[in-house]
Amino acid sequence: MMSKRILFYTILLLVFPLFLSSCELFWGQEAPAMTTTATTTTAVTTLPAYPPRAGEIKRADGIVIDGVLDSAYQGSVSIGTRYQDPAYTSDADLIIDPTEAIAMKTIFLGNGVAERPETSFTLHLLWGIEEGAPYLYIAAVIHDESIKERSDGYIAQPNPWLTDAIEISYHLGGEDIPTIPHGEDTYPTYHNVLVDARKKLPTDHTAAAPNHTAVAAQRSFYFDRIESATARPDESTYLVEVKLPAYTETHTGKPGADLTRQGGEPLGVGDLVCICIELLDLTYLPDGYDNTLPEGNKYKDDWSYSPEGAWAPFENALIPYMYCAGNRNTAYLGTEGAGPAAFRLSGEWAE
Repeated sequence: MMSKRILFYTILLLVFPLFLSSCELFWGQEAPAMTTTATTTTAVTTLPAYPPRAGEIKRADGIVIDGVLDSAYQGSVSIGTRYQDPAYTSDADLIIDPTEAIAMKTIFLGNGVAERPETSFTLHLLWGIEEGAPYLYIAAVIHDESIKERSDGYIAQPNPWLTDAIEISYHLGGEDIPTIPHGEDTYPTYHNVLVDARKKLPTDHTAAAPNHTAVAAQRSFYFDRIESATARPDESTYLVEVKLPAYTETHTGKPGADLTRQGGEPLGVGDLVCICIELLDLTYLPDGYDNTLPEGNKYKDDWSYSPEGAWAPFENALIPYMYCAGNRNTAYLGTEGAGPAAFRLSGEWAE
C-alpha cells in the first residue's frame, strides 16, 4: 500500500509542471520561447578602402547582351564624363577626380575639326556568373550630335579607328591600380576592345563584319569570349553593351617581339576593376566613302599601324576630321591625381 502511494506522488510531481504550462497557455500567458541555432550567409559589403574608387559594381543574373539598358544597371554603379581643362598640366587643382567622373582629356584633335565636339557618355556596370564563369557587363550610353557609321568591310580591317566608336580598356584584379611601364602604351597592361556605332546584335558578329575588334597588341587572353551589341535609341545616341570575361591575366614580352598572354583566376567579391575609355568621334564622312575599299593589306604585319599602299591616302584623308578624348592616355594616367576609373565587385545584388 505504501509503495503504491509513493508511486502516485512520484507521477504527480512529474505531471504537475506540464499541467501548469498548459494552464499558462490556456490563460493567455506566453510560454517560454524555444530557441534554435541557424546558420546564415551575409553578403560581403566591407571592401578595402584603397585604392580610392568610383563605386561598387553590384551583381545581377540574366543579363542579356542586346543593347538595351536593363533595369538592373540602374541599381548598380554608373559614372559619366567631364571635360578636362588642358591647363591641368600647370594647375593640379584642375585635374578631374577619377572617383567622380571620367576625364575627357583631348587625345587627338584633327585640324579639320572646327571645335571640340560635344560628345559624352555614361558607363553603367554590373557583374554576374554564367555557368560558373564570371563576367563584367558594361553598358555605355554615348551622346554624339553627328553619328557616322563606317561599312562592315572597313570595320573588319585592322585598327578601324576612323569612325564613331568607344574603346574600353580594362585591367582586372590585383591589389592596386596598375603601373604602365615606361615607354609603353596602355596596352598590354590594359586590354582593349573597340565597339563602333553600327547597330548590331551578338549574332551579327562575324570575322567579315565584327561587332567589336582590337589590334593584336591590345587583345585580352579571353578576347574570343567577348560579346557585344549596339542600339540606336535616338538620332544622337548610340548604346553599346559589352560582356567581358572577368579573369585576371598576365603577360610576358612586348608587342612586336615576344608578347605572350596567360589566363588567370576568376574574379569575385572585393576584386578590383580599372577602366579607361577613349571616345572616337568622326566629324565628317563623305557619302559613299566606303563603297570601294583599297586593295591589298592595310599594314605590313600585325604589329605595325602605319597604313601602306592605297590605304595610306584613304586613311589620311579622314584623319583631320577625328576627335578623340578620354582618360586612356599614358601621360595623363601617369599624372599625380589622375588615373583610371576604379571599382570593386560587390556582394550586393542590384535591385
